[in-house]
Amino acid sequence: MAIGRRADGDVVVQGEGLGRWVNAQRFGWEQLLPVQQWLLENTLTITPAEENERPVKRTKDSMWAANLTAARQLHAREGHLGVLRKHPEHLEVR
Repeated sequence: MAIGRRADGDVVVQGEGLGRWVNAQRFGWEQLLPVQQWLLENTLTITPAEENERPVKRTKDSMWAANLTAARQLHAREGHLGVLRKHPEHLEVR
């Protein structure tokens, strides 16, 4: 069994990131068979994700608003919108 680490610190077993796998099981709990749920709960103590843990789906309106805010912030700082490569803009929360 090949166990390693990725650069971001995730534990990898046979090419599968364990943290990502655990989250997939927790967020997809309803799609698992009862025996799979039982095994996860009783052998690995993994429980289904609570509603407040689930990722929030972003609407198109909220994505457009975030992009517009990022463009305004970049323009205010740089004086132009000519981005030559993909650039993540970290939004300032006011």
